[in-house]
Amino acid sequence: MTNAVCRETCSGESGLLSDLQAAVNTIPVDGGKFLIREALVTGSKALHAARPFEGGEILSAIGMREQVQSPNYLSVQFGEFEHGMLHPVHLQYINHSCSPNVFFDVKAMHLRALRTIGQDEELSFFYPSTEWNMNQPFHCHCHSPSCLGHIQGAAYLPESILIQYELSEHIKDLMQRARTAARCSAVA
Repeated sequence: MTNAVCRETCSGESGLLSDLQAAVNTIPVDGGKFLIREALVTGSKALHAARPFEGGEILSAIGMREQVQSPNYLSVQFGEFEHGMLHPVHLQYINHSCSPNVFFDVKAMHLRALRTIGQDEELSFFYPSTEWNMNQPFHCHCHSPSCLGHIQGAAYLPESILIQYELSEHIKDLMQRARTAARCSAVA
């Protein structure tokens, strides 16, 4: 499939406006393993599975194509003081969800399925699994029953929430330090 325009209409809606809102440009990437879907009206992009993946399956190797001085909305935190732009570049279109289906393992340097992912399903990860303090917090619209609402990084979530997710080693280390600091200040 080449740079095709797919037109889908939400059930129960009709008319030119709903057709335009549902129009997407679909671009296959990584040998056809993934699809970048771009909404033609909003310009928003998301990465989808072009085929099913099993839970635990490695979907892609990852790397840092460029290190950045401070986090931005497209960067991933690879270590406590290490933020970078993803390689391959299409992985930057994996959006946040409070019920993620993939995990960026920045230690093993791969993207792994957390559960079975169906063909055409959008890929999503839990931003606080790699991000301690985000420079652009946002209100989550994942519509998951476990949606946390405001997302601004792991530093702002209680440990009781964070332990429900797979987390990067640097996030676990920072949690431990925060826990130790809290105990020390409580004693002082």
